[in-house]
Amino acid sequence: MKRLLDALATHVFGPLDRRREGDRSFQYVHEVEAFNRLPAEAMREHALQRIRKVCEVANRACPFYRARFKEAGITNPEAMTWEAFDRIPLLTRADIRDHMDDIINQEIGKENLRETATGGTTSAPITFFQDWESFYRRRSATIVFDRWYG
Repeated sequence: MKRLLDALATHVFGPLDRRREGDRSFQYVHEVEAFNRLPAEAMREHALQRIRKVCEVANRACPFYRARFKEAGITNPEAMTWEAFDRIPLLTRADIRDHMDDIINQEIGKENLRETATGGTTSAPITFFQDWESFYRRRSATIVFDRWYG
């Protein structure tokens, strides 16, 4: 009986309660599970398509990334290749700290984002912002991992 109640709480009542509160994390669980079943090459292609979309928005709406793409010689981010992607310098803690306003998507604005922070396991936590859709998608991946891991 306890196993049944645990399963109902985890897979039925918990998701329903979160949905009632406006949490859309469970909306993406099936998408994450389907992605995890893809062959490696299909995952790689999917990742590149997502990178292209993100880079297109970043080029249009984030002065920091527009400059980064230009410095890396990338003139058409929406046609990003893995080779071009490798030329973009990694984002550092100093970049986030020193250029936060230029990193934030100007089309969304800081006031519409969720403030969060790194865990601070290697040094002091650093604050950053994310949209709610990203938060829900990331949380759905955690839900899938927790189900898999137990």
